[in-house]
Amino acid sequence: MTRHSALCLVLQLGCVFMMRSLCAAGELTPAPMPEPAAVKAAVQKGLAFLEKEGAAWYEEKSCLSCHHIPFQVWAHREAQRRGFSVEQKKLDEWVGWCVELAEPKGGNDVLAELMVFLSRDMVPPGEAQKKLETLPAKIASFQKPDGSWAASGQFHAESWPAAEANETTTRLMLQSLNSPWADAEKTKANRERALAWLKTREAQTANASPQSTRTHATRLAYAVTIKHTVQQVALCETLLSQQQPDGGWRWKMGAEGKDSDPITTGEVLYVLNVAAAKQMDTIAPRAVAYLLKTQREDGAWYQDHKRISNKIRKEENPKVDGIYTYWSTAWATLGLLSTFPEVKAEVTAVK
Repeated sequence: MTRHSALCLVLQLGCVFMMRSLCAAGELTPAPMPEPAAVKAAVQKGLAFLEKEGAAWYEEKSCLSCHHIPFQVWAHREAQRRGFSVEQKKLDEWVGWCVELAEPKGGNDVLAELMVFLSRDMVPPGEAQKKLETLPAKIASFQKPDGSWAASGQFHAESWPAAEANETTTRLMLQSLNSPWADAEKTKANRERALAWLKTREAQTANASPQSTRTHATRLAYAVTIKHTVQQVALCETLLSQQQPDGGWRWKMGAEGKDSDPITTGEVLYVLNVAAAKQMDTIAPRAVAYLLKTQREDGAWYQDHKRISNKIRKEENPKVDGIYTYWSTAWATLGLLSTFPEVKAEVTAVK
């Protein structure tokens, strides 16, 4: 995955161009980074879980979903870029699934994820690329008159204010329209309306902190994208201050008496590493240790969906826990991968 694509991923959400920020934080006690071999083993177990359960999801559902196949592809591509062995034939097959099912069945966020997770070198030229080039028009068709996009899929079901869900969704859609798959001239008006809406939203919330840690993480990813160093400083400080005693982060800001959430910890660790926040030598080891401690034997990171989603029927709990556990495993794996240096920027797709 290209650096542009990697950042956009942090946005559902979402990801960032590599650059150094000016983040500052209070003094923290240095902690040794867990052994690289242990971290590598955890990544490999996470990738194996994503491959196994992603294939089962595809076979059963014939649906990409915002929380499954796009993240399966992205996590393996990130692993490949950081020196992990990934079977190219399998990765190409999964990209084929993405092209085949590139429809908004699971919500408009699925289309946006495909546009920001898949770089052109991953997709064979010809009909496959032509199909992905039709996605920007579909994304634009979902834009509301005020310039925003309404949350869909799991974002819509999460227990955060609708305005926060729509803000995060709008940042993801904007990133997709800035991707290489979009024609800059054709999407110019859509992007300008989205930027105007975000500016208004930021003014309205200047004195009110978002309720979700994810909102802060996606704001930081976007600030790095546009090289807004002042916002980077403030957002880094906020996220660094929210690290819990167990080393992780909670989905809900300021939640009392609860352990951290692996899905949030992976996402925050990823975006802070990509933003190159200061004091990562003290922040990262604690976060990595938390993720190593909470990984299951099967390679997954269990995520209780009730800590994040508030619109799920009781009888669906096991099913939805499975969805959030997959999503959590993807983010936890990506968070751990972000601690490894890049060694391979591009990979040639099978033609």
